[in-house]
Amino acid sequence: MCESFESGVQPHVLLLATQRWPAGVRLGLAMRAVGFRVSIWCPRSHPLLLTHAVHRHHPYSVLDTVDSLEAAIIAADPQLIVPCDEPATINLQQVTERALATPRLHHLLSVIERSLGPVAGIKRLTERAYVLQVAAEAGAAVPLNTPITTPAELRAWLSLNGFPAYLKSDGTFGGVGVRRIHAYDEAEAAFRALHASPGTIRALKRMALDYDPTLLGPLFRRRHPLISVQRAVPGVDTNSAIFCWQGQVLAGITMQVVVTDYEMGPSTVLRRIHNPAMDHTAEVLASRLNLSGFFGLDFILDEQTGIPWLLEMNSRATQIVHLALGAGHDLPAAAFSAMCGVPVRPRPTETTEEIIALFPQEWDRDPTSQFIQNAYHDVPWNVPELVRAYVSQRPGWRQLVTRRYWRKRRQQKPHLEAPAPSETAPRLP
Repeated sequence: MCESFESGVQPHVLLLATQRWPAGVRLGLAMRAVGFRVSIWCPRSHPLLLTHAVHRHHPYSVLDTVDSLEAAIIAADPQLIVPCDEPATINLQQVTERALATPRLHHLLSVIERSLGPVAGIKRLTERAYVLQVAAEAGAAVPLNTPITTPAELRAWLSLNGFPAYLKSDGTFGGVGVRRIHAYDEAEAAFRALHASPGTIRALKRMALDYDPTLLGPLFRRRHPLISVQRAVPGVDTNSAIFCWQGQVLAGITMQVVVTDYEMGPSTVLRRIHNPAMDHTAEVLASRLNLSGFFGLDFILDEQTGIPWLLEMNSRATQIVHLALGAGHDLPAAAFSAMCGVPVRPRPTETTEEIIALFPQEWDRDPTSQFIQNAYHDVPWNVPELVRAYVSQRPGWRQLVTRRYWRKRRQQKPHLEAPAPSETAPRLP
C-alpha cells in the first residue's frame, strides 16, 4: 500500500462496472487525477476505455460473470475495489460468499472488507429494510417500513398505515423495482409483479440490453426477491454521496434533486445543499455498519417539517462522487488519503455555483436544457475524446428497442442540436 506521495508507489483501485453508466467513467478519471492507478472490470464498450486513465482492463463476461470478476480481482491485486452499479455490487457479494467458503480465496477477503465493510455483513448492505432498521435504531428519521412476504401481510400493513406508500424490490436500480401504490387492488397487483420470479423474456432482455445476467440465477432457481413496503413522505428528493473508512465518514457531498431523467429515475440536475441531520444519519450508519468505501444515501426532505427521512442506501459509487467541491467534499481525495495514510489534499474546487447539471446525463435528457446554459455544466473539457464520444454518439440497437428511448424522443424538442459552449468553456477541436 502507498506510504507517501513521495514514495512513487501508487495505490491501486479496481472499478467494477457492468453498465456503461457515466458514474464509473467520471469516478475513474477523478481517481486517476488524485493519484490512483486505475483498473476496471467492465464490458469492452465502456466509455472509460476511451481515455488514458485506465491502467488495465479486465473483461467482464456476461456468461461467466462471477468467474470473470474473481479472476479480475486476483489479477489486479488492488488495494481498493469500487462497485459502480448495483449488479456489480451483487457480483462482489457473490465473490465474497465464494471466498468465505473457499480457502484458496481467503486472501481476497481483506481487500473486500476495505472496500465495503465486514465481510460477514456484506450481503445485508443491499437489503433495504435492514439498513433502515439499523438507521432507526440509531435515532435517524426513517419512514414506517417493513419487509413483506405475502399479499395478506401487505394488506394488513396498509390497513394500519394507509396510503400512499411504496413497494420496493431489493437488488433493483434506476427506479425499476419501485411502485407507488394508492389502493389495495393496485398494491396487490404491484406486489405480485415485484415478487414473481423474473420471466424468461425479462431475464434475457436484461442480459441483452444491459449486459446484466443477475436475473438469470433467480429465473433458474425460481427465487423471489425481497420486498418491503414504505410509507410515502411528501417532500423533496435529496441524496448524499460519502466515502467511509473503518466506520467513519471522511468526505461527503449533499444534493437536492432538481431534475430527473424520468419519474423515480436518476438525477440529471442537482442543487448543492448543507444539511447537518443528513450528515448525522450518514455518520451513524457508517459507524453502526462499520462501512468502508463509497456509498450513496437517498433522502426526502419533509415539505412540512424539513426533516430528512432516509429512504435507502446504495452500496456503490453514485453519480456525484467524482465532484471536487472543496475540503471535506472531495471523495476521491479522501480515498487516496485513507489508502496512503497521508493528509487529505483536495483538488481545486470545480465550482461555487449551487446548481450543477451533470454531463452527459442532462445533455442526454435534453440537449436544449436551460440548465446546460445557466447552471454549472459538469463537462470534462480536459478529456475531449470522452466529450466527443458522448456528444456525437448515436443510439445503438439496445436503445432503439426500448420504450424509454422513444418516450424520451417524443418529450424532447424537435431540434436536438447541441447548444454552443459558453464563452468560458473551451471548444472541442
